[in-house]
Amino acid sequence: MTRSNIHDRLTIKNIYPRDAFDVDSRRNAEIGAGILHGLKITAPPDTNGNFGLCQASRHIGENNHVSDVLFIFPQSDHLESTLTLGPTYGGPEEKSNPSKQSQDTAAAYEGFIDRVVEAARSAQFTSPIGLGESRLQGFHGG
Repeated sequence: MTRSNIHDRLTIKNIYPRDAFDVDSRRNAEIGAGILHGLKITAPPDTNGNFGLCQASRHIGENNHVSDVLFIFPQSDHLESTLTLGPTYGGPEEKSNPSKQSQDTAAAYEGFIDRVVEAARSAQFTSPIGLGESRLQGFHGG
């Protein structure tokens, strides 16, 4: 597990660089994608703001409401095709400015890092199970 800090965005960017964000957001945008790619927060922030973070993937059908991890994935709202079918025989026609799309992607990446920081700050993990824990007592089948 790698440690990041909610007060230092560079620690998050070192684990999840923009290239990884670009690849994952495109993979998550594919029609029929069964796997989501992103980041997993594995531990809440300590008193110094350090928290556990790693790259991860998850099946799209997973829905764990009570978990020891928090999964965050990039969405493709910033992606836009720069070419479209033109009116002349369906040939390609430029639809948008590619440099503007690059700026949009940069803004989307920064927004995603903001989401990671906010999710880490507000993460509520279940407490660890210890000896004598009520969750371990009673009949468990058999």
